[in-house]
Amino acid sequence: MARKNNYPNVQEVKAAPGEMGEMVSHALDISEIGKSGTPKTPDEWRERIFEYFTYCINHDMRPGVENMALACGCSRQNLWQYQRSGSEIGKIITQAKQTLAALMETWSLEGRLNPATSCFLFKNHFGYSDTQHLEIEPQKPLGRTMTVEELRASVPELLDSDIIYE
Repeated sequence: MARKNNYPNVQEVKAAPGEMGEMVSHALDISEIGKSGTPKTPDEWRERIFEYFTYCINHDMRPGVENMALACGCSRQNLWQYQRSGSEIGKIITQAKQTLAALMETWSLEGRLNPATSCFLFKNHFGYSDTQHLEIEPQKPLGRTMTVEELRASVPELLDSDIIYE
């Protein structure tokens, strides 16, 4: 009996006969969309992203950030840099990614996505986090600060009478 391997990169993709070829075919088609290069103007970006979503609709394919970047002729990292630029193009990408996030949220809430997959995608593509941020305010654990005179009065045996405190 073969031992099951727990490494994610060697796990088999669950696909019915013929599905794997269809997935590869979709990836190649999307790559062809992006082959003309990265769009330059906001109108070109809108058109390319619309073309990508239309492809997903026509081929009953679940859209995602990596495939959208592929259709736009750039990497996921470059797509993120365009998004962060603060330009009109960045706003267009933000809206497209918000559309993806809304779809993934719906699929997650309806149980159509594995919870671990949802967590990974939301954290890595949409800025979600499950960390807690704690603000710590320093307090005086000993209460109020005593004056030198109050200290002298409270512990006279520890004070050297030859030392002058100001």
